[in-house]
Amino acid sequence: MTSKPDRTALIGQVVNDSDTGRIGKVMDKVGPRYQLRRLDGGREWEAKGDSLEVVIPLQCKYIARLKAERRKALEAGHPDAAHRFTVAMCRHLRVMHP
Repeated sequence: MTSKPDRTALIGQVVNDSDTGRIGKVMDKVGPRYQLRRLDGGREWEAKGDSLEVVIPLQCKYIARLKAERRKALEAGHPDAAHRFTVAMCRHLRVMHP
């Protein structure tokens, strides 16, 4: 007898929703459905658990640099600057790593 994987383990993960073709972060699970949000913010959407696949992080020097700058901005207490770095990462991912 095999046990089912703990689907709440997806919370906080970046996933691909194969039903919509969108990538988002899993924010919560309510009943059988998950609430996802785009990486650059915006409205959440619901997805079925069987349509989600965890996205393997890319090893990109540009993304690594943007993440480091975002971390510095957060540590310095500049959330607006940190948000701009997050938006830049998302744009880079969409354009350079489709």
